[in-house]
Amino acid sequence: MKLYCICPPRDGLLYVDLPSPNHVLNLLLTCQFKNHANFRTIDGRTPHFGGTIAFPADYLVMLGVRPTWYVRKDQPADHSLAITQLLQDGWYEDELAAELHEGGGGDQYAAECEWRSTSNGMRFDPRMVVRIWLKDRELIESVREFAPNARVTVGRAPRGKLNPCRMGSGDVTHNRREFGYRRNGKSKVQKAIDFVADQAGFNVSWRWCREADAEHTESPRQYMHTWHDGWDGICVARAATELPIQNLVALVAHEVGHLIMGDRPGELEADRIGGEIVGGLVKYDEWAVQTIGPGVDRKTALKHYRDPL
Repeated sequence: MKLYCICPPRDGLLYVDLPSPNHVLNLLLTCQFKNHANFRTIDGRTPHFGGTIAFPADYLVMLGVRPTWYVRKDQPADHSLAITQLLQDGWYEDELAAELHEGGGGDQYAAECEWRSTSNGMRFDPRMVVRIWLKDRELIESVREFAPNARVTVGRAPRGKLNPCRMGSGDVTHNRREFGYRRNGKSKVQKAIDFVADQAGFNVSWRWCREADAEHTESPRQYMHTWHDGWDGICVARAATELPIQNLVALVAHEVGHLIMGDRPGELEADRIGGEIVGGLVKYDEWAVQTIGPGVDRKTALKHYRDPL
């Protein structure tokens, strides 16, 4: 029996409710949340009803969005065991991530069925928006212009009634694998490959590679390479399975940039092409590894990065 409660995205979508249609349009214009991005599942409720944007849940998970969880009220309280179960079921990468996403104040906010980003200022690709609901028609054409793949309608977004965190029910399956978010290393790499390939519009081949393993051992920030013996695919070091999905997506996008460039050298150009593919900037984290999350430019990263050796 699970000792934790999470609201799963039953329809495969996560929703962000906003105070007004103007807020919807501004968010689509900037393609970036100012602070932490807060989403709800179809079963959640928030006080905002000016407009709602819906994203595919698996896309947001790639950007670092994770569910808020609560200790179940109908089971003996065991916080430590609840976290162990969360990690075993693959909802969070580590214990710290689980603790950061624990719901506060008992279950007072459980009605929101909240999911939220792991960092401030999360950027997104407006092409990934699938549905938008607006309170009125005034800005509907402008919103359609900036969300070209979304179905935009006037009215309120759907709200379900199956809220396991309010019901204390054991009927909902609490397993991230049910929604395709497995932490299994190969599955995580494949997820990043599939996402970038879908954005690029062509298939991308990849394989584990001993030479990539050796390169990573020599240079810990090196995880992938292309054009190995003339092969037009991506070679991946097995150490890449330990990376967060934000790094994997950026690394794959960078390598796809190299595939598009052919035999022309240029790391910055590969970053630029990769960023265009995924709809954002390819940046570098504190270890000087590419990321679509918070980071700095390549030059700054290489000057100040933390060398683990």
